Amino acid sequence: MLKKLSFSFLDSIAVFLGTFIFRILIIRNFSPSEYGVFVIIWAIFDFFNVLVYGFSDRGAMRLFVRNKRIEILSFLFIYRLTLFFIIFLINSIFGEKILSIFNGNFKKDYLIIFSFVYLTGFFRVLSRSLFENLIKFKILFFHNLFYYIILNTLIFFQIINNSLTVYNLLKTILIAEVIGSIEGLFLMFIFLNRDIKLSFNMKRFLFYSKEIVNYGRYSMGIGFSMMFYTQIDSLVIGSFLTTREVGIYDVGKKLLPIARLFSNSLSKYLFPVVAKERDLKKVRDFYFKMLKLGVGLGSILALFNFIFSKYIVLTLFGNDYISAIGIVKFFSLYFILHPIINLSGNTLGGLNYPKYDFYNLLITMSVNFILDITLIKYFGLWGVAFATLFSVFLGGMLNFYRVNQITTRRIKLG
Repeated sequence: MLKKLSFSFLDSIAVFLGTFIFRILIIRNFSPSEYGVFVIIWAIFDFFNVLVYGFSDRGAMRLFVRNKRIEILSFLFIYRLTLFFIIFLINSIFGEKILSIFNGNFKKDYLIIFSFVYLTGFFRVLSRSLFENLIKFKILFFHNLFYYIILNTLIFFQIINNSLTVYNLLKTILIAEVIGSIEGLFLMFIFLNRDIKLSFNMKRFLFYSKEIVNYGRYSMGIGFSMMFYTQIDSLVIGSFLTTREVGIYDVGKKLLPIARLFSNSLSKYLFPVVAKERDLKKVRDFYFKMLKLGVGLGSILALFNFIFSKYIVLTLFGNDYISAIGIVKFFSLYFILHPIINLSGNTLGGLNYPKYDFYNLLITMSVNFILDITLIKYFGLWGVAFATLFSVFLGGMLNFYRVNQITTRRIKLG
């Protein structure tokens, strides 16, 4: 267990550092308004992203862990290809209308480029999900490390050549996805060829497709709710205020991935273990062990974030973002709350109760959105920050209650 957890943690560090360096490179070379434009485009991308990953990925991976059938992967590919054409048409026809909602300098081409990211990144994301759910964290670590080295190297060369713009940045992401998919396909062929049962059967395909769809209707709802936690703030600010405020607020949240770094590394190990386990008492014991570890680490990080936020913001992001320091301090509590909602939600998914996670997140998503659009009128960025933190607290408590209720039955799962 310790060895697997260590590589899971190393992988989380690689993803965190790769993403964090990526953001620092563009923040320090974009004005707050330019960075705000990118943040809104990325938020819209995440909204469509839920359709791709939220509906199919988690349900398919839960089935694949147990069956390892090629029919499950075939469904993912067909679903992904179909959605690409749908998203491409939506962005081509309605792209300008979507972007007109926000205050800033936007181009429809931004969304068109991201449409191709969905298609070209398929094998990179698929290989990542397979290695994660088959608990092959060592391979996963090197896979993600390679991708972020490619991505950040390409951006670095753009900075050197003084050619970094929002449009060029999006093209760079597209190129990195193509390279990452080629590498992911190669790794799957080398390391998973013997694990996957390659004989295709149409009846099995239809059966697994139905199972994924049944699971995915809740999983997609969960994905939309989580998107509201992470991205709806930027969209609301972009509608009510300006892209400059979007950039400032996003920098205020930039240390929050540290919280997700630790809880996600625990969740990567927790989900497949819970999905395989049949004894609810063992599930409960393992869940609480992971939860105590997550909250304990989060408390230490919360204190560090509160004390050193000023130095971190000025050193990493520059004087243009000095007004983000207060937001950074306020979000210290997030480090304690995120492990609760993350680990509890993944436990519900592993136990095949995604509907409870969905119902809970639907409540907190609604509360978060209502508070966002209400408080921003009176308190600006601080109102949005409060809405986010309160919704994470509410979602964590609801998920914790449901996991505690289910695992106290003391029965074996069928």
